[in-house]
Amino acid sequence: MTARRTWWLIFVILNIVAWLPVWLVDVPAILDYPSHLARVHVLAHHGEVPALQHFYNLAWDWMPNLALDVVVLGLHQVLPLVVAMKVFICLMTTLLLGGTAYIHWTVTRERPVLTLAVALLLANRMYLWGLFNFLSSMGVGLFGIGAWIHLRDRGVALRIAVHGSLAPLLFMGHLAGMGVYALGIGGYELSRMVEDLRARRLPAFGQWALMFGQFVLPAVVLFTLSPTSEGASEVPFVEAATLGHKLRSVYGLFHNDHLYLDMGTFAVVGLLVAVGFARGRLALVPRLVGPAAVLTVAFVAMPAVLFSAYAADQRLAIPMAMLWVAALRWRRPPDRLAWGALVALFALFVVRQGALLASWRAANVEYAAYKTVLDAVPEGQRLNTAIVYTGEWEVMPVPMAHMSCFAVIDHAAFVPTLFAIRHQHPVNFRDPEQAIYLDPRSTTIRHNGEQTDWDFVRANYDYHLGWHEDRYTEPPTHGFERIAEQGHARLYRTGRVAAVGQVATER
Repeated sequence: MTARRTWWLIFVILNIVAWLPVWLVDVPAILDYPSHLARVHVLAHHGEVPALQHFYNLAWDWMPNLALDVVVLGLHQVLPLVVAMKVFICLMTTLLLGGTAYIHWTVTRERPVLTLAVALLLANRMYLWGLFNFLSSMGVGLFGIGAWIHLRDRGVALRIAVHGSLAPLLFMGHLAGMGVYALGIGGYELSRMVEDLRARRLPAFGQWALMFGQFVLPAVVLFTLSPTSEGASEVPFVEAATLGHKLRSVYGLFHNDHLYLDMGTFAVVGLLVAVGFARGRLALVPRLVGPAAVLTVAFVAMPAVLFSAYAADQRLAIPMAMLWVAALRWRRPPDRLAWGALVALFALFVVRQGALLASWRAANVEYAAYKTVLDAVPEGQRLNTAIVYTGEWEVMPVPMAHMSCFAVIDHAAFVPTLFAIRHQHPVNFRDPEQAIYLDPRSTTIRHNGEQTDWDFVRANYDYHLGWHEDRYTEPPTHGFERIAEQGHARLYRTGRVAAVGQVATER
């Protein structure tokens, strides 16, 4: 088998291993997954279900946060919704893996197996949180960086057509994904400028004109047509990142819910890279140092929260690491020791995916109980939820915070945890529900001992679903009627219940 075929075979195998956990469980234990799924359901069926119309408005607009909504909604025209969502997740991981390899190939024209070690970065904290718009747009952005390098010496018309289309596409997918693309190509052009200055050549200023020119249209849309800039100006919020937060961001590259395995992965990968450079086996591709370095500077400078973007610096840690992997190369052909290290990394990847699958299967036991209780909610009701955790480490292994969104899909309920944020999503709450959503007493996540305001719940919701309510200092009282119970989940009627279907005719 040729080296090229070997590379493609390994690429396919890595993709299959990355996909398996998604397809071998009913519900991937990804924090935001149910909310994304429910939002696309509303987009697809809003016109058919009066209860959905009662609670939600469609709000398509020029928002740079639409990758998942557009692609999954399109796939849903020919596939069941759950299948469409899982296909989207698999496409996303393939873009991240393939985009990193493509960047390396555009400079070296080599397909080294070493670059595919980026597979270890696929199950990261942002992935398990469900930041799919960002990750998918970033995957396209990695291919965009590769295309910029690949087509740099081609005809101007071709490059204007490609990049003039790519920048607006990335913008509509996710603003931060476009930012990764812009930083990457900017870093590459800085590398080339340094080369030109060292060789006493005039820098290629035409490249810079094209580079900046492609972002004119997205900038005009953002500041004149997009409601996102209006929403950001309403809530100017920047929170600086501490050194500890930066270190957690780097650790988050290998975060897949298994503390000791994640720490071990971090140590093994760091040790292999250090030994590789110390013994002269690894080197960096000079022209790719610029993009990786620029992303690193951006990561260090980025605050923890920027306007409505939570974990802004943690997001940048992922493309930063992927570009450093893209910049790696063998200093000399790999020997048995080098191949042994690659086999060890592949084995580690398989073990990590197996551990991820095991935790997802365990979470699905909890999910099954929770969904059984949700089935007792009549159509078109307001559902409050409270998930009580003992501490932050429990949140991710069984991420229940958005599971109530399945009531949107199955029972056309109002659920305040649905991602229907104005200026950010193409589904919005109607005004009465928006007021309830904005009230901090609707917050779902509760920590051990933190109390829900039962009077508020009874006044604004028809049903209440609690998970681990035994951890409350005061469980539901004052007329709450328990109507279903399964595992740690308990469902109550609050006393404010409208007749089934009443919401369809109230307005």
